[in-house]
Amino acid sequence: MLAFWLNSQEAFWTGAGDGAGIGDASAFAEPDWQVFDSWLAPILDALDDAATGEQGGHHGADTAQAIRAASAYRDVIAGTFSRISKSFEIQRRALKGTGAAVDWRILRDRWFAIAEAEFIRTLRSDDFLVVQRDVLRAGVALWCDLPEPVHELIRQQRRAGGAARQTMAALGAEMVDIATTPRDLIWRDGKTSLWRYRPLGPRIEDLPPVLICHGLIGRQTMTDLRPERSLVRNLLAAGADVLVVDWGNAGPEDADLGLDHYVGRMIPRLLEEAATECGVEKLVLFGICQGGTMAACHAARDPSRLLGLITGVAPFDLHADGADADPAHGLLNLWARSLDAEDLDALIGMEGNLSGEFMGLVFHQLNPVRTLAKYAIEMVESAADPQALASFVAMENWLFDRPDLPGRLAREWLIDLYQENRLARGELRILDTPVDLANLTLPVLNIFAANDHIIPAPCAQSLRTLAPNADYEALALPTGHVGAFVSARSQPLLAPQLMLWLSRLGT
Repeated sequence: MLAFWLNSQEAFWTGAGDGAGIGDASAFAEPDWQVFDSWLAPILDALDDAATGEQGGHHGADTAQAIRAASAYRDVIAGTFSRISKSFEIQRRALKGTGAAVDWRILRDRWFAIAEAEFIRTLRSDDFLVVQRDVLRAGVALWCDLPEPVHELIRQQRRAGGAARQTMAALGAEMVDIATTPRDLIWRDGKTSLWRYRPLGPRIEDLPPVLICHGLIGRQTMTDLRPERSLVRNLLAAGADVLVVDWGNAGPEDADLGLDHYVGRMIPRLLEEAATECGVEKLVLFGICQGGTMAACHAARDPSRLLGLITGVAPFDLHADGADADPAHGLLNLWARSLDAEDLDALIGMEGNLSGEFMGLVFHQLNPVRTLAKYAIEMVESAADPQALASFVAMENWLFDRPDLPGRLAREWLIDLYQENRLARGELRILDTPVDLANLTLPVLNIFAANDHIIPAPCAQSLRTLAPNADYEALALPTGHVGAFVSARSQPLLAPQLMLWLSRLGT
């Protein structure tokens, strides 16, 4: 099926090169890629059905507002496609005018390059930020109008019908197992569990154990994606003792859990249990993304169990994205700041927790054309290499499995940090005490990705300024956000550098 799709692409772009036109490129668009349309559409449909059945087809004010918002949103998207088509036509004619044969892949890649630049321009525009906010507000208002059975039906439809999953299934790509490195459960408290990986060779005895702490936005399975793309396996093979936290699946009962719980209570307990299990007094805490921010907050408050701190692609100054010259970077920061705190609070209040599926849609929208190209190009062309295809599908498997974020933690993350930048300003409090990163005096290794569009490099590098008293080292990787841990480029780079840094700590 993937080979058939590749042949279809060739015919499609060859026709485009001959002037047949590409329309809106919908033949290669993941149906769900226009993010808020997909989020709002089932709510509108459900309300329309309810109105038709119970009110004779009369729509309320919230429904009319939602229809207007969705229409304005689509107008902005349509305008973007119009700019893309005009730019592509100019370049197509220029290529055609040379008289030389043009490979269809050149045309395809040229269209995607134009589309990516135009959509980034749109996503940064005031017009888009306004219609995006209006659609979000309309969706929240409509959600509140629907009865709970309809809520559950919509949840089931979206869980079963994610367009990315449908696209992969239609192209014949099967799911693969991820996170298969053997490990043992050593402690559990409620939904939080602590695991210790089994050694893959002799452990280096004077090397401190490493406790990996991911955030709650993404699963811990990312650092053990596939045997050939596993930071965990690379560390184990080099002789490290590695443990990992699994935060589990947040439910409605967890809506009141925030930084007080995860940083103030759970991380200290996890470190205590890990140290006891490994027979040491102190160990290294390795926080990744949101987990890196939480780990640094803990280390600044209570370093008693720590020999050192590693942070990976973690933000500290959430307003430093303006220092990144790449317009594709920092769109998450821009999105969070474009909304009122009341908007974010209402969004979280829809379910009590922040939907993992919704956050996945937001991440996809940060560069929708790259998401589109991922399925139209990367997956299809990896079909000839079974290992490359397995790695691609494994990554998608991880992306599909995004847990909900507890409501209080979501508010603190999006409002206190992204909007108000309280950590960088020294105003963040955990268990009623301020968090001052200047208190960090530990050895710190700060890993950031030069091409990170989720956490722009300046947001991660800001730890150097905010923690002036730390024994600070930095490691820049030539990758994107997740690629820092799962890409082929990072595999020979990251684990050796971590092992070198760990060896200088000793026990």
